[in-house]
Amino acid sequence: MKIIYLIDDEESVRRSVGLLLETYGYEVVPYPCGIDFLREKVSLPRGCILLDVRMPDQNGLEIQSALAADGDSWPVVILTGHGDVVSAVAAMRRGAIDFIEKPFATHQLFEALDRAFDKFAVDEAVHTAKSRIEALTGREREVFDALTEGLSNKQVARKLDISSRTVEAHRAHIMEKLGANNLVEMVRMSLACR
Repeated sequence: MKIIYLIDDEESVRRSVGLLLETYGYEVVPYPCGIDFLREKVSLPRGCILLDVRMPDQNGLEIQSALAADGDSWPVVILTGHGDVVSAVAAMRRGAIDFIEKPFATHQLFEALDRAFDKFAVDEAVHTAKSRIEALTGREREVFDALTEGLSNKQVARKLDISSRTVEAHRAHIMEKLGANNLVEMVRMSLACR
């Protein structure tokens, strides 16, 4: 289920946009202010953020900055009734997927959300690959790095001063730990993490 955190201070917007999104199969979690979301986000499953710009406590751009300061790469789509060029440029520079003004065309919102969830999927794959690579032992990491540089098993054995059979054993363990079916998948993981 794709989760959207809808942060908007207007209850009517939360209700109408939330209903629209739920009709199309999204799980919507509404928040009347960004501060509440920031307080709870550590315990929330990751999803996309649909964010208003003008809110009383903290505006959307401040919420977006707080997410970036925490190192969070949650995809953000701005949905606002108070759009201006300065806000749009600031939001896009901070990594917003789109800046949509109310009233909006439904297809525009769904296209932005599709792009947001595409980015989310890529970010999740990179995060998973990084954590799996970091879980390798020191020797496994040396073998992994050499293999993904394009060296053969024999070349890796010579480079690390170990036997080819040991390289093969490490390679099998590495592939198992990474969930990779072949060397090409290992190379893709390595490239994704750079």
